[in-house]
Amino acid sequence: MNLSLILSFSLLTAIDFKHNEKLISSVLKLDPNSFRADPEGIYTPIESKDYQYLIFTNDFSEIYGFNGLTNVAVFLDSTFAVTNLSIVESEDTRTYVRRVKRRKFLNQFIGFGYSGDIVPVTGATITSDAVKESVKTSINKLKQLIKN
Repeated sequence: MNLSLILSFSLLTAIDFKHNEKLISSVLKLDPNSFRADPEGIYTPIESKDYQYLIFTNDFSEIYGFNGLTNVAVFLDSTFAVTNLSIVESEDTRTYVRRVKRRKFLNQFIGFGYSGDIVPVTGATITSDAVKESVKTSINKLKQLIKN
């Protein structure tokens, strides 16, 4: 693990549901009304989809990359395997975020929970490591919330 990553393992105190709805609508191009949101920030589709949960990593983790936080929308099935994910916003350096988005880095998560071998993007290692750790931490917290 890179020493530049700052990990925080407690849930953030306030979930900005209005901001998340904006991200669902404008970035993910989905209807925010097609989800149920619970107080912990777990979104479930009202109608059956190829995913069971939608979470935003900034609601579950606070892991900094090279220059800041990167918020990832993570879609998971009922076994907590990733079915899709997308970087929805980032405070990190644009060049590094573009490298992570352009390369097949994000596709490595598909089908995995957080235990898959994810190879970071050369030239954007800190950013990609932060995304990886953020997704991993968020899925782990989701599992804990669902089990309780």
